[in-house]
Amino acid sequence: MKGDIEFENIEFGMYNRKSSEQEERQALSIESQKKENYRVADKNGIKIKKEYLYEECKSAKEPYKRAVFNNLIKDINKGKIQGIVAWHPDRLSRNPIDMAHLVDAFDRGKLQVIVTNTQVFRNTPMDKFMLGLACGQAKMENDSKGENVKRGLVTKREMGYLPGVAKIGYMNDYGEKGYRTIIIDPERFPVVKKVFKMYLTGKYTVRKLHRIATEEMGLTNIPRKKIGGKTTHLSMFYKMLQDPFYAGFFYGKDADEEIIRYEVNKSVLRVITEKEHKKILTMMKRADNPRAWRYTEDFPYKKFTKCGSCDGSITAENKKQMICEDCKYKFSIKNKNHCPKCNRHIDKIKNKVLLDYTYYHCCKKKDPNCPEKSITESKIDSVLIHDHVETLAISEDLRDWLITNIKVLEKAEKNTEKAVDDTLDMQINRLSLQKDKLLDTHIKGFIDDVEYKNKKEQLEDEIGSIKTKAGITNAKKIDIKELEKKLDILTEFTDIIENGDFEDKIEAISTLGSNLTLKSKTISITRPFLYQVIAKGLYEAKQKNPEFEPRKYQADKGKTEAFASVCPTLLRRQDSNLRQIDYTYPCVSAWGGLYHHPLGY
Repeated sequence: MKGDIEFENIEFGMYNRKSSEQEERQALSIESQKKENYRVADKNGIKIKKEYLYEECKSAKEPYKRAVFNNLIKDINKGKIQGIVAWHPDRLSRNPIDMAHLVDAFDRGKLQVIVTNTQVFRNTPMDKFMLGLACGQAKMENDSKGENVKRGLVTKREMGYLPGVAKIGYMNDYGEKGYRTIIIDPERFPVVKKVFKMYLTGKYTVRKLHRIATEEMGLTNIPRKKIGGKTTHLSMFYKMLQDPFYAGFFYGKDADEEIIRYEVNKSVLRVITEKEHKKILTMMKRADNPRAWRYTEDFPYKKFTKCGSCDGSITAENKKQMICEDCKYKFSIKNKNHCPKCNRHIDKIKNKVLLDYTYYHCCKKKDPNCPEKSITESKIDSVLIHDHVETLAISEDLRDWLITNIKVLEKAEKNTEKAVDDTLDMQINRLSLQKDKLLDTHIKGFIDDVEYKNKKEQLEDEIGSIKTKAGITNAKKIDIKELEKKLDILTEFTDIIENGDFEDKIEAISTLGSNLTLKSKTISITRPFLYQVIAKGLYEAKQKNPEFEPRKYQADKGKTEAFASVCPTLLRRQDSNLRQIDYTYPCVSAWGGLYHHPLGY
């Protein structure tokens, strides 16, 4: 078995490795490998010193990740050891880079032999070929298993089942492999459904609801062999309420590694509807600061309004008052039976003048002496409607025209970006080829480790920089469906404010504007950039053609003279991203008069 090599004259090192990853569950433990390697060493008369025992628990799929293996290669290059004892070649390498280090050590005469349980690899062309074949087979097994797992996960998602452990309220059905489904958990599903319905009422914060669910309803994770059966943590409770799976859909990778939407299998009962899921997301987020909030009263403008004088919060109150028929004194009727001034009993007042209104005012927490006065909700309604009619109201035909033109611009921009992406891809491929040639140069010994590492890092930095540029050019475009929804509100805003319920007003205000400011007993509003662009275009269109009335005008192809003369103004110098342009233009204020303001509002 020794052949023409005298093992007694070779200093050997023993390498043992065990990975906890899925593909190596069948591999021997480190202790078992060590025992087997000592048996092989004794059989061949090999002596191994304690300082040359190399052991680690790392995956060998990726190069440069195993510190102990790297030390083994360094000791070989330094001439400390000339032979390796390992249980199997796949213990040494499962990737071509580490295998190349071993073959390179053979070529340079630094490594003379590798002894395994089944085969001895000497420094001969055939043995080096067989070593590469064994390590290559190990890599192929890794790659094949990885592809099989990915394909299985995609198939699972396409069937409408989320891979992995079932969500709270559901259970994994451990039936025939490949056909396992998700079923409801009869113990937890009703509790989870009740939790969602309670939150949708707006009467509970997430913390309060979490306390009720865990302490009063007894909601826990599903118990398993080693984990589960414990109270759901608050952070997981937040994630549960925001999880789209309960509404019947989820997101995951497809076969091309793209994130797409999947629909949950129809056999899986839904907890809420998709509309309710969107409402929950709206309730749980304030701009970019995720936190729970609740509606205690039907005060739609309270959440969005700040004081214009002290920048403090705005609160709202509902007032029920009466004007006394005799003394004309106005007073609150809450908990009162008599007029506070003339002491006449309320029931004896024949011609009652009742007042019922909601007003908003500064909380005065930041500045107790804040001079800002209150404003009624009806006044806010009229201000917003007047402002909208003057600046943003459009017809359905004009809305359709905007959508059509943005789609055309988006298509043209995609063609331009594709050319840029192709150029960047060519640069990345060129640098990757240089990186491969650099490795070949290093393996052949033309450059040392330090020079190889420095040049490799330089190339990787260049590749990373180009990929960053590619990422910027591939920035996400405006969602056309979301854009259609926003433009729909432009045509319906007045009706929503006048006749809509509380939820409708909340959605319209949060979509169409933000940062309402109460100052001088009136309201001003800051609009998103998309609406600033539209408002600017409408204003310029009216200046160019005073007969242009976007709320009434219909885009009839037979009568397009006025329409065609102003439409180019609306999207001039804009692309599908509607990128911000620094401009100032005159606007009609909600309370009358023209003024100039940066970006329109």
